[in-house]
Amino acid sequence: MRLLWHTGFYDGPLSGMCLFNGRKHWFHCIGDPDDGERIFNILYLTDEQIEKEDERHALWVKHVGGHCDYDEHNKRCIGDLKPRSEWNKYYSVPHRVREYSQVVKVVTATELKKP
Repeated sequence: MRLLWHTGFYDGPLSGMCLFNGRKHWFHCIGDPDDGERIFNILYLTDEQIEKEDERHALWVKHVGGHCDYDEHNKRCIGDLKPRSEWNKYYSVPHRVREYSQVVKVVTATELKKP
């Protein structure tokens, strides 16, 4: 499993895109992130959902920054934050609510972060 990028973060990633079995999947923390080791659902995405998430993330990187991305060793690529004056170009675009429900695996934070 490999982290690609996160959208939610609180003392570690809460949700975002990962590679699982060679295909992009959504990951999402379930339960309270402060209750011991975090547990994540790995959710199946259709090709269309992957395309929409990739488009949304490309806008994020272009206007906010690539600081939520991970390298091939699951290390966060800190830096590349765009000027605050650019951020509204991302936030002003309406985004649909994510509704992914097909859980394919449940993993711990340790498993999620293993390259």
